Amino acid sequence: MILCASLQVSGDEWESLFDGKTLKGWEGDEKLWSVQDGAITGITKDDEPLPYNKFLIATGLGVVGDFHFKTSFRLEGNNNSGVQYRSAQLKDAGEFVVGGYQADIHANPPYTAMLYDERGRGILAQRGQKVVVAKDGKVTVVEQQK
Repeated sequence: MILCASLQVSGDEWESLFDGKTLKGWEGDEKLWSVQDGAITGITKDDEPLPYNKFLIATGLGVVGDFHFKTSFRLEGNNNSGVQYRSAQLKDAGEFVVGGYQADIHANPPYTAMLYDERGRGILAQRGQKVVVAKDGKVTVVEQQK
């Protein structure tokens, strides 16, 4: 559940990506995504598992250079979510599928804020790690914060 989301590009003013009322500017499976109590809300059901990850995709942003992103979130239960960035929609892979970097949002604290490469190399860095990723994809942890 995303409570608010905004983006700042190159020192400009913050730009809200969510109006707090509708999913205008977003594309996603309406059975999964809605606005409830002023928050973007994603709901899946244990008895109706998804065949693959489906995302809510911000539209109309164009190509974004360097940016700062801030959001608030809340999870209920043992859930897993994330915020994709520097990602691309992969229409041939399924409806609302993306590939690229994800800041993970997870009920298990060590996974929250880890760097994950959706449909790519998987976990690149866990929370508090500084890593080097070689051209061959090998990940080396060079620093671990506590």
